[in-house]
Amino acid sequence: MAIFTIFFTETSALICRQYLDKNPTILYNISIIGITYFLFLFYFFKLTENQNLKKLQLGICVVHVINFIVSAFITKDFITVFSETTNFIGIFLLLVSVAVFMIDTLNSEHVLRLRSYYPFYVALSLVLIYTGLVPLLFFGKMVTQPSEAYVFQILMLVVNWIGYILLIAGTFYAKKINTAYEI
Repeated sequence: MAIFTIFFTETSALICRQYLDKNPTILYNISIIGITYFLFLFYFFKLTENQNLKKLQLGICVVHVINFIVSAFITKDFITVFSETTNFIGIFLLLVSVAVFMIDTLNSEHVLRLRSYYPFYVALSLVLIYTGLVPLLFFGKMVTQPSEAYVFQILMLVVNWIGYILLIAGTFYAKKINTAYEI
């Protein structure tokens, strides 16, 4: 669902920008920061087996929802301006959730078949994407020249492509290994 939400948001934003001449910021604020981050957080919550770590994962989900709701109410330009603070807090919570998930995974039987454990690839790709995007988003505000903006957009695209290719490749790789185990 999270990947579908990202695809839907990016496609809708492209249509809004290119064909309708509308500002798609509200789509990013709601779909990416609000919904997609929550779906990933909930995914890792559901996968966590250790009860203490599961409570921590639930707390992370609750903090994300509170962060998003408070931001929506106190930010007067929430509809027209990308909520960077809320985004960075969401990314931080997502990376903490991935770390908690990895601790849980490495202390479980899943570590024995890590290469065939698809959630491992999801976690790995999210770490790659968001540790790559945070510096780009932070320094992106300093871009002033059209040539710099072009390079910035290419870097953002490459980081996303690498991360999502890893996610998709992990799907097929884990399935192939799991199929081999079943035989």
